[in-house]
Amino acid sequence: GILPEFKARYLSNLAYANAIASSVPTFDDGSTLFDHIAEKSIPLLTEFQPQELANLVWSFEKAGASNAGLFEKVADHIVSLDNIAEFKPLELSNILSAYAKADQANPPLFQKVANYIVSLDNLHTFRPEDLSNVVHAFATADEAHPRLFEKVSNRIITLGNLKSFKPHQLSHVLWAFSKAGESNPKLHVRIADHIYLFCKLELFEPSDLSAVLLALGTVEGSHHRTRLLFQKVADHMVESDEFDSFEPREISDVLEAYATADVVHPRLFARLHAHVNAHVDSTSLGENARRNLVWAHEKAEQV
Repeated sequence: GILPEFKARYLSNLAYANAIASSVPTFDDGSTLFDHIAEKSIPLLTEFQPQELANLVWSFEKAGASNAGLFEKVADHIVSLDNIAEFKPLELSNILSAYAKADQANPPLFQKVANYIVSLDNLHTFRPEDLSNVVHAFATADEAHPRLFEKVSNRIITLGNLKSFKPHQLSHVLWAFSKAGESNPKLHVRIADHIYLFCKLELFEPSDLSAVLLALGTVEGSHHRTRLLFQKVADHMVESDEFDSFEPREISDVLEAYATADVVHPRLFARLHAHVNAHVDSTSLGENARRNLVWAHEKAEQV
């Protein structure tokens, strides 16, 4: 058979190498290399080291090689462990991200990892990537764990500065808290302050900008700096004139954010209205976005 003598480490490495290369070899019988890696891996799960387990499920998700059986068995194995302290923060966050992105819901796994993280004295060993990936995975998988979100928010709020966070990590954190319904005004203000004072907006992808605005727009009693950030982002969007890089959904989110926060920027609204009329099928925006577009146009006309 295929892969008869491969040990755990080699199976993990083989999956990882093919995932990085975006390669999913298919055999004459219609099976894929990843099918055979899963078949060989399941009986050997107790022999996988934490990094090898993380790389295994990450590779399957990355390659788009769906295998519910493997994901279920890996989750069962991790949940059965008395202690998961051997797993590094990066490994835990990558595992959760893989399950969330692959749409492999597994509440026992998520609760096991969350309870472990909450039990830690501190999150000093969690890098920005780990923190953002953990909460983003929970929000994506619709897994609730308020104490986990509180623990992560406290860590971010108490950091001396947020300069180690990349733009997409900041947007992932804001999006996750908003999606999970975990309102945390202090966290939102802290991130808004950082973006306003220190970040170059040209480093933010359109999806990041729209996610930041939408999350901040839903915070009741918007902080003064948050409103200044809305003005700064609007100025940036107008001056960069890259509306074509925004997907219709992202335009919709931007409109929703400004309407929800009740922040008026006539130049941005006029440009968005003109762009949508010229380049976007308005039906792709949805009823709510079209309503917000009318609101924005009316606000711009009033000035």
